[in-house]
Amino acid sequence: MKLKISKNLKTFKNILGIMNKAGHETVLKMDDNGVTIITNKGNNAIGIFKFKKEFFDEYEGSGEYGILISDITTPLKKMDGEITLSEIGARLCIESGGDKYFMPIFNDTTVPDKLPTATFKYETTLTMLEFSNALDKVGPLKPSSVKLYVADGMLKLKTSGLREMEVNIAKAEQTDEVLYISYEYLILATNKADDNITLNITKDTPLVLKYEKDGALFEYWIAPRVDGEY
Repeated sequence: MKLKISKNLKTFKNILGIMNKAGHETVLKMDDNGVTIITNKGNNAIGIFKFKKEFFDEYEGSGEYGILISDITTPLKKMDGEITLSEIGARLCIESGGDKYFMPIFNDTTVPDKLPTATFKYETTLTMLEFSNALDKVGPLKPSSVKLYVADGMLKLKTSGLREMEVNIAKAEQTDEVLYISYEYLILATNKADDNITLNITKDTPLVLKYEKDGALFEYWIAPRVDGEY
């Protein structure tokens, strides 16, 4: 296998930066349609990343590789211009400007082989920056989970406890859907990019955050708090 990335390197770094927070053990799959990367965080969250073949400057081969996502993101932070990811022997190699970093391939990763499915009743669009800023505002309260809902034309986020906080996230169409979600897993899926994201919000159904750019698609599924306690 061989992947070369130059023109979309910034987007690749941004998405893998989210992936590095959202998961650990990872499966990278290559086929005729492109690359799919699946990573999970315990049994409560799963990240699905899809890159079309056209996203890459060079695309050769197919296969399935078990890796630790940090093995890619750690050297990638110091690489610019153009990078190449290839299979050499029983390891993967990431190369840039003559520098090479080798990582092991694992055959026993615990990433699910079946992706989740759900039916959603409500969807809203906002920017990653708006969502991230709202989460940062309630962060000092160290909430275990939060409530997502719409009121007065605004998507809102609310904590509970002796000290409560309610913040506006972004404008949104009205809905009666309410979702209770773990703050710990929610914060993992954000960064400060001012790009549009989509949230699927349906009671007692996983929250799905979707982000698409330059032929790359990211979906992050987080299990809900179904007991309504947060």
